[in-house]
Amino acid sequence: MGTLTILRVRVRRWDRAAGRAGMCWAPLAGLVV
Repeated sequence: MGTLTILRVRVRRWDRAAGRAGMCWAPLAGLVV
């Protein structure tokens, strides 16, 4: 959500698995906006 919108989101970890999960949730960020 933080990458795809202006909403601030606290990041606890940043690795390949977290990036993949973030891209899987990208359509949801579009629906919210």
